[in-house]
Amino acid sequence: MSSTCLWDYTHIVTIGLRLVSYPANIETYLQVSSSTACSVLRIMRMTRNKASHRGDWPLTNAWMGSFIWATKAVLLWASNCAIRLKFKKNKRKVSLQPRKLIMEVEKIEKTWKREFVKDIIALELDTHISNIKREVVYLHGSHCRSLYRRFRARYNDQQKLDRVFQRIRGDYELDRDYEKWPSKRLCRLILEIWPKKDEADEITGVENSSSDPLLVFEELVLPAGPAYWNNPNFVLLCIFNIRVLMKMTKRTKDVYDIGAIKNIEVEAARMMARDVAAENAGEPTNIEGEAARIMARDVAAEHAEEPTNIEVEEARVTVRDVAAEHAEESRSKPVHSRSSERGSKPCTRKTPIV
Repeated sequence: MSSTCLWDYTHIVTIGLRLVSYPANIETYLQVSSSTACSVLRIMRMTRNKASHRGDWPLTNAWMGSFIWATKAVLLWASNCAIRLKFKKNKRKVSLQPRKLIMEVEKIEKTWKREFVKDIIALELDTHISNIKREVVYLHGSHCRSLYRRFRARYNDQQKLDRVFQRIRGDYELDRDYEKWPSKRLCRLILEIWPKKDEADEITGVENSSSDPLLVFEELVLPAGPAYWNNPNFVLLCIFNIRVLMKMTKRTKDVYDIGAIKNIEVEAARMMARDVAAENAGEPTNIEGEAARIMARDVAAEHAEEPTNIEVEEARVTVRDVAAEHAEESRSKPVHSRSSERGSKPCTRKTPIV
C-alpha cells in the first residue's frame, strides 16, 4: 500500500464521521440507514487500529479488502455530497476532491488484486462454496457462542446477564439452550450485556476490546443483499470481521475456522479473477456495475417503485454477465451510467456501497 493512501486514511475517517454525525445527512445525502453508515465507520476504525499495530497483527488480504471497500464507500458519499477533504500536510493547507482519492485507492486495489488472485490460485485448492453468506453467518454465530460462554463464566453481574437472557428468550420464544439460538439473537444478547472497557478486556483477554465486530455483524453482514455478496471486497471484509472475533474468543489457531476462512477467501479470489481476466482482455471491470444493477432491483422491491434515480459515480459502468446463456448479449450491450451533476446542492441520489 502506498504511503499516500495510509496518510490520507485518517482524513477519510474524519469525513466519514462528519457524514454520519447528523441524521439529516444520512437521510438526505447517503440514502442508507444510520446503522449501516455507522458500521462502515466501525470497519474503518478497526482497520485503522490494526494498521497502527501491524507489528503485532500483520496486515492480510482480508484487511486490504475491508480497507478498500469501506474507504471507497465513504469517499463516494463525500464525492456525491460535494465535500472536499481539507487538512494540513507538511504545515501546508491541502484541499483534495474525494474523486482523486478514489482513483488512488483504485490504483492500489488493481495492483493488490492481481497479486491476491495469483497467490490464491497458486494454492490449487479444489473447493467451492455454494452459499458464501450462509458460511459467513455460521462462522460469526459460532464465535458469538464461544464469546457468550466466556461471558457466562466471567461476567461480574450474573443477575443482569440472566435477566437479559430471559427477556430476549421470552420476546422471541427461544429455546432454553442458547446453543440453539439464531446467531442474530445471541449477538444482540451479548451487545446488551457488553460491559465497560476494563471488564470487557478481562472477559475477552484482549486489550481495548470492542463490541464493534458484533455491531458490524448485526447491522452490516446480516442484512446485506446480493449487491454486497457479489463484491469480493465485502466478502473479505466479512473475513476480517471474523478474525477480530477469533482473537476475542481465543480461537485463532482453530483448524476448522482457518480452513473455512481459506475456502471463503478462495471464492473471493475467483470473483476477482473474472475481473482480472476482463482487464487483460481489454474489457472494463464490472463489480461496481453489477452491484448498482442488483442494488437498484433490491431498492425497487423494497419500495415498490422503479429505481429511476439510482446512479453510479463512475464515468462508465458495464453490467457483468449474470448467466452463461446471456454472455454474448451482455457483452454487446454495455450499460453506461450518467455522469453525476456537480454543484453545491445536496445530493439526493441513492448511492450503493461498492
